[in-house]
Amino acid sequence: MEGIKDKNENAGKETVLDARKELEHLRSEIERNKGVFDSARLIVGHELNRPLTSINGYLELIEARFEKISEDKEKRYFSKIKEAVAEMEGLIESFVHMLRFDTPGEYSEDFDEVELHGLVEKFRIKNEGYMVGVENLVPRNLPPILVRRACLDIVLDNLISNGLKHGGGSEPVSVSARIQLDRRGMSERKILIMEIRDNGRGMPPKELDEIFDPFYRGNSRKDVQGLGLGLALVKNIMNIMMGNIHIKSSPDMGTVAIICVPVPEDRPGPYDRIG
Repeated sequence: MEGIKDKNENAGKETVLDARKELEHLRSEIERNKGVFDSARLIVGHELNRPLTSINGYLELIEARFEKISEDKEKRYFSKIKEAVAEMEGLIESFVHMLRFDTPGEYSEDFDEVELHGLVEKFRIKNEGYMVGVENLVPRNLPPILVRRACLDIVLDNLISNGLKHGGGSEPVSVSARIQLDRRGMSERKILIMEIRDNGRGMPPKELDEIFDPFYRGNSRKDVQGLGLGLALVKNIMNIMMGNIHIKSSPDMGTVAIICVPVPEDRPGPYDRIG
């Protein structure tokens, strides 16, 4: 009888643990979905209006002054229109990605084996036109990892672009990566830690409290076009990746974005998350 009682108690404990795990997963899903759809709504409802307004404004100028407009002004106006179109294309792409990543059942299908040095090298080459550029500090001998590549692409693209546009420093934006063990859970596992660092103007502590709020731009960034939706999207995508992001910065000392992502041995399920 004692053995049966112990067995029943153990079964009851396992049931409670399973229920708690499922509840935590549901809470995580609610948080993730809310962030995804909030960002999608903001892109459609607000951000797309800005480049469209710019395009309409320059087209009206060209139409109103068609006979008198100089060739130089015409080129400048059309250049501004192209910039606005490119901005809108980027926003639409982000919107499509956000919806795609929120599709149920894609936890395993989206995972690819990624060689991180090569991935960062792609961004280094892409941004060679910037004065400071990108420095690839990812070790060449770092083993390939399983990760949601499409998500990581967007996260790195946004964070590197932020460093180049807002950093304002004289040194390259550096990108480093390492794999380490996470011992915070019941069993240890590997996590990917990447740091994207600029040596620019930095931000005061009060801005760090609001940096992930959609449309927030601090005083240190008012001379740069565009609103602060990029980091809000990055944070939501990190939730989708079951990871997290942390920003460290101080005035005149630059900014570093630190992302942490679980590294599965095999294609994972929806419960794998960094706490």
